[in-house]
Amino acid sequence: MTYSRLIGASVLAVGLAFGFSAMAADTSGMATPTGSKISPAIWHQMDAVQKTDLMKAQRKLKQDGVYRGPIDGKGGPKTIMAIQKFQKSNGLKPTGWLDKPTWDKLGIHPTMATAAGTTK
Repeated sequence: MTYSRLIGASVLAVGLAFGFSAMAADTSGMATPTGSKISPAIWHQMDAVQKTDLMKAQRKLKQDGVYRGPIDGKGGPKTIMAIQKFQKSNGLKPTGWLDKPTWDKLGIHPTMATAAGTTK
């Protein structure tokens, strides 16, 4: 494990232990939440989504007018909030999870790796 990954993992562990009381970057480069109403479990779930699948979801969310961020395959707060908006406007529980009902409503079939890591 490289020094920067070790530090990143340590910062993330401290953040988990203290309820994300401070912003910390995890090893994937995605910021973990602090003071956010987004569940830490959702941030973990975003790590399980393949970048290409997340880009497809971002593209569809942008087409639907609920996402205004970049199509970068990173599951940050704008992506999660857009997923929640999309879910709510489509009669789904607004969890922010890219679960099977959400993928279905988006009309996207995720890769097997993503599907295995995002079903709830």
